[in-house]
Amino acid sequence: MSKMNDAGDRGIIPNIPAEKEQMTLNEKSECVVIKAVLKNLMTTFLKTEKEIAVIYASVNGIVEDCRKVLEGKQVVTWDKLEDLALAMPEGSPQFEILL
Repeated sequence: MSKMNDAGDRGIIPNIPAEKEQMTLNEKSECVVIKAVLKNLMTTFLKTEKEIAVIYASVNGIVEDCRKVLEGKQVVTWDKLEDLALAMPEGSPQFEILL
């Protein structure tokens, strides 16, 4: 769940969800660090929160690869359809196409 930002838009960069209050201190720290790094990328590369979120998702949450994409370097990316295919049972045509 994302909170609203000052502009009234739904925030894209994730906040620590209230329902995850049982998160360990280490998990919370990781979320804070990732959020800070993504916000830094927004500022450095003059991108919107949504643009950064799309890149973050496309590189499977690998922050270092976000920077590489923004620098114009090639990295392995995923799209939504590939994620959906991976959720299908092994042996299904959708799953097999990824192999």
